[in-house]
Amino acid sequence: MFQELADRNKFLDALADKYTVSGLPEPGPLPELAPLPEDEAIILIQANERGRQARERAQTMRTFKRQRQLEDRRARSGVVCPLCL
Repeated sequence: MFQELADRNKFLDALADKYTVSGLPEPGPLPELAPLPEDEAIILIQANERGRQARERAQTMRTFKRQRQLEDRRARSGVVCPLCL
């Protein structure tokens, strides 16, 4: 595995040399940011939480839909679900 990584790095270096791509510049220190006001922080956190809940709900609905489709296919083919008895 280490040999593969070394080979990949060698290949990438050769490509970078061929196309004269220099490495990424070293990042400097991050600028000092002003503290976020409490009301803006609350709005940001609430929006993030609503998004997280929406993603979780969508995943649950996808799982439910797949399960329902599987049950429908089994019912059409005559396979009985042992948990459904």
